[in-house]
Amino acid sequence: MADSLNWSIVNVSGSTQLFKGLSQLNFSMVYDPYDKDPITSRRINKFYWETQHKPLRFDRAAVRISTGLTIDQIKKLIKGEEVAQTGSRSRKPPESPDNEDESLTDLFNNFRLSHDLVLMWTGQQDGSKELEVMTNSINTQGNIRLSPNWDLSVGNIGYDLRSKRLTYPYLGFTRNLHCWEMGFNWAPQRGTYSFYLRVRQDPLSFIKIPYQKNVQDVIF
Repeated sequence: MADSLNWSIVNVSGSTQLFKGLSQLNFSMVYDPYDKDPITSRRINKFYWETQHKPLRFDRAAVRISTGLTIDQIKKLIKGEEVAQTGSRSRKPPESPDNEDESLTDLFNNFRLSHDLVLMWTGQQDGSKELEVMTNSINTQGNIRLSPNWDLSVGNIGYDLRSKRLTYPYLGFTRNLHCWEMGFNWAPQRGTYSFYLRVRQDPLSFIKIPYQKNVQDVIF
């Protein structure tokens, strides 16, 4: 129904797993059958074939490689054992917190180390491609069972290799109060926190008493 630029852009995308599922690779590419204005870089109603004798103009492409390993998997790799895919990033605390023989490193078994790398290629007017590293960061997150009733969750501690700075965490504490649960979450870098007290079991699990300080409260 458009009066010009009737052909849509061409999108190509896909994903695959590497290293037995430890790494996920996603890619996407965008091609355009139309040329673009050299000054404004906007699409114009002229086929790329008319100007460059090519069916499609490369516009942009992106590749993202995400790798994640738990501390337990890293220990197995060091020992030369087989490491399988972990599946979803579970935030469930470690089992058997009462084990007296548990070592200090076992407390961090469900901590997850992850690395994200995002590369972006952009097509230039002269037909070349400009590469830019959009994301290159290392992060860790996980839970520690402090006691049978106390849990500590730590998230987003890492280092941004692109901007060369540390990323600071958020901390969360939960306390099992038998029929009730108490929780406190704190983001020290943003200066925000939240506190709640809720019923743990159905059918009254919807009962929750929250209190929080959000970003707007920090500004004002």
